Amino acid sequence: GPLYNSRYPKKFQKFNPQCLDADVINQCTMEELYNSYDNTILYTDFVLGKILDTLETAKVPFVFIYLSDHGESLREGDDRIFHGMPPGISLPPEQAKVPLIVTSSMPIKIIKRTKYNQPDVFDTILDLFNIETNILNKEGVFIKK
Repeated sequence: GPLYNSRYPKKFQKFNPQCLDADVINQCTMEELYNSYDNTILYTDFVLGKILDTLETAKVPFVFIYLSDHGESLREGDDRIFHGMPPGISLPPEQAKVPLIVTSSMPIKIIKRTKYNQPDVFDTILDLFNIETNILNKEGVFIKK
């Protein structure tokens, strides 16, 4: 929802001024909206960094995969806001193109593609764990051990 400032601790309020009103369209400037959203990204980066630090110091084998579930519209293009579209309407690029981060403590090969789909992460994890099931789509797998 619109209250981005409730999604991060005060110490991550680095970008100012921020949007502090739920009525984003009528009560906030574009600068305030972007700053508030950017603070959420700053905090997400911090959390992911902590997870990776923990994995690195644990001295156990790991493969870390992070995929955002969706992007966010911040009044680009057709003045869209937030995320989601009605059935039958494709997501705009700012919502559909999301970060995919992969790192590993063991040797892996990432199969280069121009596009990775969210179901591919599911198939890749099944394959990494050697889970045999008829719902695994081997064409979706993008990490090889």
